Amino acid sequence: MQNLINNDIYSKFEQQVVANKNFVAIESVEGSITYKDLEEKVSVIATSLMKDKNIVLEDVIGVMLPKSIEFIAYILAILKIG
Repeated sequence: MQNLINNDIYSKFEQQVVANKNFVAIESVEGSITYKDLEEKVSVIATSLMKDKNIVLEDVIGVMLPKSIEFIAYILAILKIG
């Protein structure tokens, strides 16, 4: 059930990337990032987690980062992995 929720959240993000790829996805004190650039960052992180850290579907992953664009990218990457 949890994996269905995670996939639904990530699929909503993917829909936003397709519909709004050149629009700002996140704006913060540190700067901003478009949906396209955020999706690229998420893909790099997800690939790194799977290849370098051997993360697989259903693994429990902790994230300890300050609130930032990077934090959101890691959360989305984890959702992408499943």
